[in-house]
Amino acid sequence: MHGGEHYVYVATRIDKQIVAYATFSVPHGEIELTPEAGTVGSEIEISGQGLRRDQQITIKYDGKEVNIISGDTKTDGDGGFISTIEVPEGPADDYIITAIDESGNRPEAEFRVTPQISVSPTSQDVDEMVEVRGTGFGVREGVIVTLDGTEIVTIPVTLHTTRVGSLGGSFVIPPRPAYTDGSLVKVRVRDESDNVAETELTVLPIPASIWLNPATSLDAPGHVGMELSASGIWFVHGATIDITYDNGETSPIAITEALDSRNFSVNFTVPPSVPGSHTVTASDGINSVAAVFTMESERPLTPVQLLPKAATTIEAEGLFDWEEVSDPSGVTYVLQVAGDSDFASVVLERGELADSEYILSEKERIRLAERQTPYYWRVKAVDGTFSESYWMVSSPFYVGSPQGAPLPGWMKYLWIGVGCGLAAYFITRAWKKHAESPN
Repeated sequence: MHGGEHYVYVATRIDKQIVAYATFSVPHGEIELTPEAGTVGSEIEISGQGLRRDQQITIKYDGKEVNIISGDTKTDGDGGFISTIEVPEGPADDYIITAIDESGNRPEAEFRVTPQISVSPTSQDVDEMVEVRGTGFGVREGVIVTLDGTEIVTIPVTLHTTRVGSLGGSFVIPPRPAYTDGSLVKVRVRDESDNVAETELTVLPIPASIWLNPATSLDAPGHVGMELSASGIWFVHGATIDITYDNGETSPIAITEALDSRNFSVNFTVPPSVPGSHTVTASDGINSVAAVFTMESERPLTPVQLLPKAATTIEAEGLFDWEEVSDPSGVTYVLQVAGDSDFASVVLERGELADSEYILSEKERIRLAERQTPYYWRVKAVDGTFSESYWMVSSPFYVGSPQGAPLPGWMKYLWIGVGCGLAAYFITRAWKKHAESPN
């Protein structure tokens, strides 16, 4: 017997006249929901009984037909069924679910939609963005997002639910000390009607980091000898921090200690190194983090010769002198003396000269023996990045007074003048003697 109003009649046997009747009600069947409350998108199992047997059934949610995603689509021989539906999107509220068979039986049950939220990604670094989404909240209501009970700023700043109680926004994980070594954080969303949902977010350990001041780049490189400041944060509290240059290939250029706030700052001088990128590394034994320093690559200027001048005899003290070269990375000089203009036979070379002059030692003066042909000398500058200038134009000079050594122009004219003067003197004297002679 299907549900509905039923009648019991008493009638005469012969003419079937109704002499009395009574009514009784049979329920239109019944359904049970598992669970009786849930979130949008979750599944509800509907178990029904007491309906007409072998009939197609229709499920309505809040008066609207919904799809049966699994289970029975018709009653069995006993008028029962088990079907599953999915909770449609909608705000937090109580909703009526109805199962209807072809004969019109329509048992009902009540289902409660509860709020829920999710975050993406579920694991994230500090200072990075997390997306939060929610369903089952109030209609067009403002919401507050908290991390472990502390309200945070969202994007957009004012976050509201939609007409169906859903929300979407994002936030940036703040770099709190509690997150230094990583943490499991409770994300909580509450609307104006006190609908609340929570989920968990894994905040990854805050990586140690360092930076250099001033910063350098290809457009604004640094130089040897400049003062740099290395600063870092999120290192092990109280640990000794070694600052190394070029991945620790040299000994530490600075040593310091992480403070209570797990940060540090220390100054150091950039050592001599080649042009290009170099790594400055800070290590506390557990964390090892590097920053990039860019070294300048400008070639130093070419020195200009002063003494000895071209084709002159070297002074007795053996002085070589040239104009000083300036470079931000500092310079030293290389002096070469050769017996030929091609410098195929170098007889003297002195490098890493700090001054822009050089005086030969006694042994070096002896080595440069007197000869009729000239020696040649030249100088180049080398800066702290090991970049070299061009050699200055080589210049000849003589040691001693070799026969055939060309005289300077001024000396030639001096001797010509002296010769002319002497000739005039002797001619004048001879003429006077001739004039005074009695003959």
